[in-house]
Amino acid sequence: MFNGVAAHPRLYSTTLVRMQYPSLPAGAFLAAVLVLIPLPWHWRARNIGTLAIIGWLFIVNMIYGINAIIWAGNVDNPTPVWCDISELHIDAQPSAT
Repeated sequence: MFNGVAAHPRLYSTTLVRMQYPSLPAGAFLAAVLVLIPLPWHWRARNIGTLAIIGWLFIVNMIYGINAIIWAGNVDNPTPVWCDISELHIDAQPSAT
């Protein structure tokens, strides 16, 4: 009981819980790989803008996949430094465009 309200066991447990949406990290990692397919063509054409968006999309999809695995079923912050780094990369794109 927390302030007269029963705490939800999934919110305060540090045990491993079955992932509710297992397709989320799989889709994020698949998207990270697929976004790299046109990379050689744009590298040869020296298309800097497209290379930048390919790089950013690869990084963000990897971050989303890793976050889906790290925070599957809990709200504990096991890696506070990772949270700071990933937030920096995700928030950097809108200000760069």
